[in-house]
Amino acid sequence: KILGAIHCPEDEMVTLATYQLLGDAEYWWGNTSLLMEAAYEEYTWENFKRKFLAKYFPETARERYGEEFLKLRQGGMNLEAYAKKFESLSRFFRFFRDGIDEVYMCRRFQDGLRYELQDAVVPLGIRQFQVLVEKCQEIEDMRNKKVNR
Repeated sequence: KILGAIHCPEDEMVTLATYQLLGDAEYWWGNTSLLMEAAYEEYTWENFKRKFLAKYFPETARERYGEEFLKLRQGGMNLEAYAKKFESLSRFFRFFRDGIDEVYMCRRFQDGLRYELQDAVVPLGIRQFQVLVEKCQEIEDMRNKKVNR
């Protein structure tokens, strides 16, 4: 995250990222970099990221998070809890999938909503995620007030 914030050039990302590693991760990188060197493999950001994720966030975990994200439904959760869970799972999903844009995220969020919220918000055609969440929250709040009257 910090590498993007400081606009770190890609050819320096591996050096800066590996400098931050401690303990087992530092030991792992020492061995991995030796193996890469022996195999004439370049120290690119993509290679580092691929190897780091394979070690510390294996494919099985990525698949599990991806499936959980794709199957997520609001069910008995209030809108705030659903949105929080959706955003948490979507971080992992977007990190491993290319081409995930805001329109897709809006569609996925809407697909998981309870029908009464879906029915009210889908026709609005909202394509900005935060705007969609706020509108859903307004609708849920209005319906809760109506029930409590």
